[in-house]
Amino acid sequence: MDTHQLKTRPVVVRRELFDHYNELGLNEKDLVILIKLIYAAEVSNKQPSIEFLQKGSNMEPREITSIIQNLIQRDLLALHVSKDEEGKFTEYMNLNRFYEKLSDILTQEKNETTHHQTQQNFKELFQYIEQLFSRPLSPYEIETLNQWIDVDQHDYTLIRAALDEAYSHDKLSFKYVDRILLNWKKNNVPHPTHAIFLPPSYISEMTNVGIYKYKNCTQILPTNFVEESSISHIFESNTTQSWHKNKHIGIN
Repeated sequence: MDTHQLKTRPVVVRRELFDHYNELGLNEKDLVILIKLIYAAEVSNKQPSIEFLQKGSNMEPREITSIIQNLIQRDLLALHVSKDEEGKFTEYMNLNRFYEKLSDILTQEKNETTHHQTQQNFKELFQYIEQLFSRPLSPYEIETLNQWIDVDQHDYTLIRAALDEAYSHDKLSFKYVDRILLNWKKNNVPHPTHAIFLPPSYISEMTNVGIYKYKNCTQILPTNFVEESSISHIFESNTTQSWHKNKHIGIN
């Protein structure tokens, strides 16, 4: 086999196994045997011979047998005997528990990463708000912030965008920010990148059905939306949309 064939026929082993084999209780020799078992299982679930597992290594048959027993004890490998297609009693292997345990490790790692990131996001947002207000937050404000995140499920970036919008209008208060978030939620703004913020001065006309229209925009919003929040927003869209008496109407 030439070098080109070697390069185009790689042995596919998931990177996660290399990153976490120690957490499965395996050392490097265990890993080599496990990879050979995985490779053999791609062709057949029959238990490969000791000679097959020994090939290319400096391990003795007794050591390989010990490694297989270790894999069984760690609940990563299961062996059972049954008749094959020729009616002969044959030893079969099952690696399902190995995949389940590796999956559990990866899920736990993901959950820990998500939890850490959530804590970091909250810490950064909390510090940003205190800097913006130039004072420590009151118990009521902390409770409101927690409600925005835990109950209302607002994205951290959306809360920050609402704070910035309130600050730009010189109306920096939690009640005002709460009204902004409420309006955005009512109009399905999931993320600040989905909205363009415009001051009320951009209103150019009011149609005969009582709908505000914005210059160079693909959205039409109701009068009370601007009057209530002093803020307007438009979704990024390929179609013009309108709200008439707070009822969403799509227009091609």
